[in-house]
Amino acid sequence: MIRSLQFAIFFYLATGLGQINVGIEEKGTITPLKESFVEQLSNTTLIFVKPDYLEKQKLQSLIEEVWSISPFLIIDHAEFDPLEYSLPKYSVCRFSPNVNTLTTNGLMSYFANHQLDFYVWDKSKQLENLEELRLTDFDKEKYTLAKERMIVQSKTSFATVALHDNNLAVADINQSVLKDKKSSLVDEGLMDKNQDKLNIADIYTNVYKKDYYYNLDYGMLKNYLQAISDAIQNDFVISRYDNTASSELQNLKTNTLYIPSYTRIKLNILSSVYEVDKDFLIKKMKKYDHEYKVVDTDSINEKIMAGESFYYLRYVDLFRSQYIEVVQSQTGKVIFSNRALKGLFTKNLQSKHFKNLAKAIDDF
Repeated sequence: MIRSLQFAIFFYLATGLGQINVGIEEKGTITPLKESFVEQLSNTTLIFVKPDYLEKQKLQSLIEEVWSISPFLIIDHAEFDPLEYSLPKYSVCRFSPNVNTLTTNGLMSYFANHQLDFYVWDKSKQLENLEELRLTDFDKEKYTLAKERMIVQSKTSFATVALHDNNLAVADINQSVLKDKKSSLVDEGLMDKNQDKLNIADIYTNVYKKDYYYNLDYGMLKNYLQAISDAIQNDFVISRYDNTASSELQNLKTNTLYIPSYTRIKLNILSSVYEVDKDFLIKKMKKYDHEYKVVDTDSINEKIMAGESFYYLRYVDLFRSQYIEVVQSQTGKVIFSNRALKGLFTKNLQSKHFKNLAKAIDDF
């Protein structure tokens, strides 16, 4: 599980800094969904755009169990066309990359900021953007980017989930080093052997082909959908800008906190290589004096899907900040959320998260 920093895409959410938003974001503030909006949403069919690594039948059962806001339909990513589903009768849940470019010393790098995005269409914005798309020459890259622009400019997001890169499937798209990386990208199915470079447009499709994210397998996805559905039904906001602590945290005085094993991956600053360090988390947890257990990430997802009741930690590392959340596995309720801004040289999970968590537990 090793990936050079040189070959990483940095993920950053332009719209916020935490794991979940439920509500409409306006100028950095999350406002509740109006009753009329929720009614409109309930009359749509949610199009869930399925990545390759999730089985359709298993996903169908999962969503049926926890999503009660509206009817839904699962569409394979290869069959999803934003134009076909850009009607008011649809809402959409899909990966939403936001690709920007950065030029340093004459070299172009691309930065993709990924989230799971739930949105409806704003018809008043959509018409002019659709016209622009129709006029776009059918070049794969231009057309894909034009479609993504149309979506960004024509949608209203009502919920988002920040996604944490798994350090294995990230594709290097810095053209200055691509020639050294091409063979592994071909092996991973992320580019064709006849390509001489990875197009920006490929980012929008490749995220569906590999298991890119630690926090988006069946179990954690179930808990995210539960939290979003509950917030919409009960008319409350979840804001990624807020640190939160629930009185339910006191249960961690006597219950084990399960921590996914991906939190032990760290960046070796000297070698610029991501590596698994079994002692890394022990050092970070020194300020946490309650019982915890590090388990395989797949095991946490399996326990959630089996209906077991326990508390576990979710960790998301973004470009400018890190977030940890403590989640109740049966309800998906977030009982603790803590954001830590990252310094210029901060690349790994910070001990301050666990110090803040221990203090919050002891305060109840």
